[in-house]
Amino acid sequence: MGISQSFQPLLQSETHEKNPPAKQRSRLSPRQASKIKQRDVSAQKRVIAAQQRKKTALVYEMHRTILQHFPHLLDWMRQVDDRRKKASDYELAAHLTACLALFLFKSESRNQYS
Repeated sequence: MGISQSFQPLLQSETHEKNPPAKQRSRLSPRQASKIKQRDVSAQKRVIAAQQRKKTALVYEMHRTILQHFPHLLDWMRQVDDRRKKASDYELAAHLTACLALFLFKSESRNQYS
């Protein structure tokens, strides 16, 4: 018996105690199943919140870096003539900033930028 085989029951018991597989979930009481589902949902919410914090920190760092190295960049972008025929909800400087981010992150589309 190899080492991994001898530890297999220990590893299974540790992981299945907290979150049993789907076959065993059907044997659980409704209350236990509900607790497991709540735990899964709260874990997913924590992951999403952590991702949001990372995105916010990245945007803050980008803004700080731009202002440090190019303090007049946003003013320069605001001076560009807006030749769009249709009125837009966003300033041209916002679109130019988005284009700059697409270039910096080597994204192929705005969907990847979002």
